[in-house]
Amino acid sequence: MVLGYKVKWVEDNLGITRKALRVFEKAGLMPENKGGQYRDYDDDDIDRIWTIRVLQGMGYSIKEICDMVSDDEFDFDTSISQKVEQLEEKKGRAGTPFRICEDHQTNRAISITT
Repeated sequence: MVLGYKVKWVEDNLGITRKALRVFEKAGLMPENKGGQYRDYDDDDIDRIWTIRVLQGMGYSIKEICDMVSDDEFDFDTSISQKVEQLEEKKGRAGTPFRICEDHQTNRAISITT
């Protein structure tokens, strides 16, 4: 008999909340827990949960992950290239306020010392 992983184990070891697990189930990324019984996760479930979290960490939304799973023609290489470009754009936009602050600090320091 193979014992599964309880929700508490998933929370403690994968850092996934119960709420996130329910979101994954409602999105169709995980089989739903039918009957309200305590849920046991098998190794395949753990792999799937970890994959979802890695993809989320790369910037993919739950909807994008659902689209990946449901599309037999999905091209991960193209998708990851596009995601990297999107993240680079965000990084560039996020850096602008910091550059303004740095410029302000530099100019302020110069005007104080001169």
